[in-house]
Amino acid sequence: MLLGMIILGIALFRPKLKHARMPESGWRKRWFVLQEDLALIGHSGYLWAALGTTVLYMLLQVVPLYVLLREYNFNLSGEAAAALMILIRLAAALPQAPATLGLFQVLTREYLGTFTDKQIIDPKTQAQVAIALTRDSREDVDAVLAKGLAAGGSEPRPVQDYGFMYSRDLDDPDGNNLSFLFMEPAAAEMGPEAYMAQQGAGAEAPSA
Repeated sequence: MLLGMIILGIALFRPKLKHARMPESGWRKRWFVLQEDLALIGHSGYLWAALGTTVLYMLLQVVPLYVLLREYNFNLSGEAAAALMILIRLAAALPQAPATLGLFQVLTREYLGTFTDKQIIDPKTQAQVAIALTRDSREDVDAVLAKGLAAGGSEPRPVQDYGFMYSRDLDDPDGNNLSFLFMEPAAAEMGPEAYMAQQGAGAEAPSA
């Protein structure tokens, strides 16, 4: 795709071809006409006007997206909101492209019900999915929970410390749950049982 865009850019902005050099017939003539038409588009003021309008339109769309993210306590920068808008536009423009980018919408419970005949569950009393996000350390887990609790969340379960893994849960005010965990790299590599056995053997070894 990138190679195709580069080729298209070269065709658009290369110097105009001399009409007298156009082949008389065959695929060479069609190829010459295609190059000539692309060069005409690339050297047209309308192209730059359309490009400028498109960029301005996308920038104006960044503003409501940025405000929406801030209202939901996603403290993203303006640059991050602009990058997210580009991703959304790519997902809309290339819906069947390889590695399609996901597109998310935030829906009310009532509006979500118009898309399905299934019962819309109450996340306070029923579980539908389990989402766990890894962090780089126990301190990182605690820091995320502290921010979530300060923003109005709650911790539905006690801290789970298994030695090889440290995990805490966070519920938002609607009852949606996220788990944040840290696993010792050695435990992830050799397996929890082997890691704990090794730790136990080390703890029982007599000191010199």
